[in-house]
Amino acid sequence: MNIRQRLLVIALCAFLSACGSLSSPPRDRFYRLQTSASPSTAAQAYPRALHIPPFDASGLHSERALVYVHPDGITLDQYGYHFWIDSPRLLLQSVLADFLRDRLGMRIVTEPAANARVVRGRIVKFERQARTSGVHAAAVDLHFEAFDVESRLPVLSRAYSEIEDLPDDSMEAYAAATNRAVNRILERLTVDLEHLWLR
Repeated sequence: MNIRQRLLVIALCAFLSACGSLSSPPRDRFYRLQTSASPSTAAQAYPRALHIPPFDASGLHSERALVYVHPDGITLDQYGYHFWIDSPRLLLQSVLADFLRDRLGMRIVTEPAANARVVRGRIVKFERQARTSGVHAAAVDLHFEAFDVESRLPVLSRAYSEIEDLPDDSMEAYAAATNRAVNRILERLTVDLEHLWLR
């Protein structure tokens, strides 16, 4: 083996050693939403079924990747390796159904049904914000419309917004803050629906 061949072998061994020491790519992480609604204290069961379809959303907010908005408030990106366990359209549909079932004793149906009232939700913001102060926050902005049976015009049409600063920059902190913000919005919506339909 001549000198050139020896140098080539040494270089190849060094390259393979360097490749072996490289860290593997990050693993995908998944996050869920959970309801914090307390059990129903309603005196009687809600008399009508309530239909909750999947939420409406823009293309970006209907995907599973977590969304980040830059300080300019205009530019948005998706995180790599960080995902909701399902589309936010379906996660919020499920959490809202659980919340109203637990809090108000409502009978929830996810398919259209005769004599069922309807609550439709739309995702306006569902993202991590970078503030000019350097503090990150979870921003949730949802719009709801409630319809009586066979009503073409909503009997309630209202936007609900919550922003919660993060205690640190971890994605776990962001997911937990988003969960708290969603539950506060659903608490406010529940009060409005209770006044609308149960009193």
